[in-house]
Amino acid sequence: MAVPVTKVLSDMSKLEPLDGTNYKRWSQKLLIFFEQLDVDYALFTVPPEVEVPAETSSVAITPVMSVKKPEEDAKVKYDKDNKTVRGHLLNHINNTLFDLFVNQKSSKEIWNTLETRYGGDDACMKKYVVGKWLQFHMADDKPIMDQVHEYENLVADVLSEVKTGFKTKGRNSKNEGSKNPSKAMMERSKRTKLHATAVERYDT
Repeated sequence: MAVPVTKVLSDMSKLEPLDGTNYKRWSQKLLIFFEQLDVDYALFTVPPEVEVPAETSSVAITPVMSVKKPEEDAKVKYDKDNKTVRGHLLNHINNTLFDLFVNQKSSKEIWNTLETRYGGDDACMKKYVVGKWLQFHMADDKPIMDQVHEYENLVADVLSEVKTGFKTKGRNSKNEGSKNPSKAMMERSKRTKLHATAVERYDT
């Protein structure tokens, strides 16, 4: 029995946008939604390839009605379903993530990137976001403010993991005192932005 699309979509309107801290619940709800629409395969399969016909000779041939091959139908269906899935993914992530993925046309690649970034265990996720932050460096061939925006996104990811870690640590040992490194990161981010703004004003 077909699932009423309007009913499912109205339920999905209640889904909180992905912000990096709610990935497991977010991904499961979206996956169930895609399964009900029979488009979930677009998240896990590569686009079907369509064989390009070989060049024909210049000899006149009586025109015949062309028949679509099964792989062509599959490609058309995949492209349509990929657009549907991509649209829902972009509509259910926060503005920061939207800016990162809006130019990505493959729903599979968007899904895999989010899975890599947010789907691992806490230790893997912390290694990933901290590694990206440590590897960041300014480049001369990119606009300064774009790089500042990218750096602030990395800092936000790390701070999110730091806060999560402190909450867990606080539950396990409430009396144990420790310094919060997030303040230092915020100060560094602020200095970076001020420096970039000063350089941009000087260049103009």
